[in-house]
Amino acid sequence: MENSAESLGVEPHVAFLALLLVSLPVAAMLSLAVLWHYRRAVLRSMQSTAKDPAGSLATESSPVREPTAPAAEGSLRIETVDRRSPVPPVAEGGILARARRARRRAATVYAIAGTVHAAIATTVFFLLNDLEFLPLRTISVWFLFAWPVVPTLVLVAVGNRFLKWLGPAAFLAISWLLSPIPFADFLLIWAVYMALPTVFWLVLGNRHLRAVGPILLALVFLVVAGAFTALWLGLWLLVKSGNLDAWLMALGIALAVMAGFGVAAWRFLRWIAGRYQHRHVSDQGLLLDAWWLLFTLYQCVFLFLSAGVLGLLGLLAFAGYWLVVNLGFRPIQAEASRHPPARLLLLRVFGFRARSEHLLAELAQQWRYVGNVHLIAAPDLASATLEPHEFLDYARGRLDRAFIKDAQDLDDRLRQGDQRPDPDGRFRIRDFYCHDDTWRMTLKRLAVHSDAVLMDLRGFGPNNQGCTYELYQLVELVPLSRVILTVDRTTDEGFLHSVLEAAWAAAPARPVHGTPLLRILRVERQTPAEVRRLFALLETAADSNAC
Repeated sequence: MENSAESLGVEPHVAFLALLLVSLPVAAMLSLAVLWHYRRAVLRSMQSTAKDPAGSLATESSPVREPTAPAAEGSLRIETVDRRSPVPPVAEGGILARARRARRRAATVYAIAGTVHAAIATTVFFLLNDLEFLPLRTISVWFLFAWPVVPTLVLVAVGNRFLKWLGPAAFLAISWLLSPIPFADFLLIWAVYMALPTVFWLVLGNRHLRAVGPILLALVFLVVAGAFTALWLGLWLLVKSGNLDAWLMALGIALAVMAGFGVAAWRFLRWIAGRYQHRHVSDQGLLLDAWWLLFTLYQCVFLFLSAGVLGLLGLLAFAGYWLVVNLGFRPIQAEASRHPPARLLLLRVFGFRARSEHLLAELAQQWRYVGNVHLIAAPDLASATLEPHEFLDYARGRLDRAFIKDAQDLDDRLRQGDQRPDPDGRFRIRDFYCHDDTWRMTLKRLAVHSDAVLMDLRGFGPNNQGCTYELYQLVELVPLSRVILTVDRTTDEGFLHSVLEAAWAAAPARPVHGTPLLRILRVERQTPAEVRRLFALLETAADSNAC
């Protein structure tokens, strides 16, 4: 029997790899299923009504209203900006200049933290494998271990699609120049050490799954680990006892082990949600911490092969990374806190999830270093903006807590606004979940509460009555200098112009709003040049409000 028991022994590094290989596809499929169900749940709640909408000002149902006050003075001027229009220069002291400086500083912090991680990992690797620190060999191994810096910088600082491919290409080129071994052998070593964590990054770190992917991977890993441990323990007890009657005891112990791992997984989710809600970590920081920790644990597997339990010394690399990140971001957070956040309201035509997610990602990469992005939640962006504490409420069946109930509830949420940045110096995306009878009230309050408004009208036409209503409200409530509209070939521009003219004619006189000039940006493929032009227009819009 003892031989049989020994045959049940499993090497820890083998078990860890097996758990990862099982957890990745399960977490990916579960993420897709959860996000699909979450979007449907959001849609159902949006179509329902609030329990007590009293005072919500939500009684308006028609997007087009007759004028109730003298018509706005002057004729409406519309300026269309396209790819032939010059890009205004970025003002030295403007919000975009501050955003770019902050983003470069954030990228520098992550780059330094990654190189420190690689240096510690290289040192531990050489010491545990009794290798001599020859210069070229040391640099080559360090450069190999620094690979995660490349996708990290792509996420944090690179918006140009060409540059996103240039980073990995440059890494391979430098590797070829530095490596003392044939390049093919270097690629093989890279595949052994880096391929699996990189696959995890590509699968669960992409913008479609990153809202829940890393969290679900950790939860699935714990649950699968519990199941594997319970199975191993049950079989071991059964073989150890040599008595088939002991299977009930083995089964009970195995179930207790699984329950313990399940409780640990749930407590882990609550801990993550609490840290995020209390601003101890940002969404991007949470994603990158998960990535670097996974990479570190994967390295520890190989160290365990050569040094046994001493392989856990590889965790020192993650400790070094974490320390550099937390110290490096303190001045960035302090700098961001010295300026009031610029509030950007994003409105769009619902129903274009990929396009809306792409636009939000472009906005978030720069704007969040200077202010918040506000939006009315809908299924197209619900999964992209899902936060850990919101996911916890959803898992508990408390999704209704995210939805605005009445005017008082909205006032409370606006007073609790994100006036301070996260530890990495970035402000948050605030999505306002609205029922069918509270979204109009919310739109009005957000419109007057924002420093700039961007309305994506790609795909707009006569059937989009909600967007028509929003245009009427923007013309009536917001100085046009603070509003930017985007269109493309899918926009019914004739209908759009007729709506704008009718809205201007119906709006009350507002002499304090200045020149009635509305800017429309024509977007073709959302290229880097078009994105720069969009940000320049948004900076002008936000600066006009500051004035």
